[in-house]
Amino acid sequence: MDDNIYTISQKRKKLLVIILLALVSLVVLILLASLVWNYFATQKTVTLAPTDGTTITVKAQNGSSKSMTATSQKSFRLKNGSYEVSYSGGADYREKKEIININKNLTIRTPILDYSLAKLDSLLVGERTAARAALAATFDAGGYDLLSEKLFVRGEWYGVVLLPKSWYKPGVPADYIPRPLNINNTSDVLRTVLKKEGGQWKVVTKPSIIFYIDDHRDVPESVIRSINRLGH
Repeated sequence: MDDNIYTISQKRKKLLVIILLALVSLVVLILLASLVWNYFATQKTVTLAPTDGTTITVKAQNGSSKSMTATSQKSFRLKNGSYEVSYSGGADYREKKEIININKNLTIRTPILDYSLAKLDSLLVGERTAARAALAATFDAGGYDLLSEKLFVRGEWYGVVLLPKSWYKPGVPADYIPRPLNINNTSDVLRTVLKKEGGQWKVVTKPSIIFYIDDHRDVPESVIRSINRLGH
């Protein structure tokens, strides 16, 4: 009888051990499943697809110094959140940055990058005469000095400040500093924008004191803002 009781007791212990192990295994499986779910739920696949000769860099906005950089197509697993994306294309291009929010799988491609200021200044040397001629064909600039000429974007946009020659006191050399102002001047400083299309420069805005973005939707916003700053 005692042997039977001992055997039953041992069987119960073994059963409890088996149940306990099963419970522990179940808990471990649940934890593993939760970790896997959390990994895929909070991290997304981000593919960087830079065009030839460009570089894309992605950096988290949470203070982390870690960044992901690619010069050819490459994929990363990134946590959901806000990231700064930088696009660079070498000395001839201006670096572009933007903030994006990652909450789904996505592919990031290099946008069209503007030329650098040095590149645009070098292009202006060969475009200045043609741009001025196009302006003269549509606007009588005889009473103005053309100042602060600049090219924008990829060199297809040209901006210039039209300073009235009556702005300064007559008879004073242009290189005289400080050049005295003409208190009788009533003309305004104007600005205008030209665009090169089909190899020809064309005036696209009537000369004006200032330009408003909503009034010139056919001109890039960045160009309008830059034109308004010319001469300042």
